[in-house]
Amino acid sequence: MKQMKQLLLALGLMAACLAASAQESKKPPKTSKTQAALSEAYAKAALAALTTIKTDDTVPHIEDGKPLGDKNTISAIDAAGALGQAPAETETTDALNAIYRDKLLDNDRRNTKKMNYESDSGLEDEGTREMTAAQEMLSDTELIEMDQKEKACFDAMDTMLQSHSSNLPPACLSWSPALKALQKPK
Repeated sequence: MKQMKQLLLALGLMAACLAASAQESKKPPKTSKTQAALSEAYAKAALAALTTIKTDDTVPHIEDGKPLGDKNTISAIDAAGALGQAPAETETTDALNAIYRDKLLDNDRRNTKKMNYESDSGLEDEGTREMTAAQEMLSDTELIEMDQKEKACFDAMDTMLQSHSSNLPPACLSWSPALKALQKPK
């Protein structure tokens, strides 16, 4: 009888521990600085900025040693930044700016390649020259790889922002030198 009571007591304690553990697992995980959640308003504005970055085909001009792009894209990033209150949101805005700088540099590479292909074609007619350059660019392995890396970053960043996370995607860190530079300890 005494053993039966001890067994029931042990089973009761196990059940209580399991119930407490199940309750604990329902709680959201504690977030660290790198896993902080982004506010709804900020995430929405950052997604809008990311969309403008993705579609921006501006060839940059250099001002004060920095590549500058389209004022609408810069405004979209600034609008997200204005909503950023938490450190994670400020860091995400910095990441958007870094990604945009690298996108501009890629745009410049694309433009340079296009001009080289046009020049190398030796064709007189502008339309034919542009079409020939566009065809060459479609099979240029350097451009294909650059486009794939950009797309992987933008897709991952989109997912990150939609989930209100501030964890920078590895795809962006591997593509963007400016973003990698932000991650180095100061």
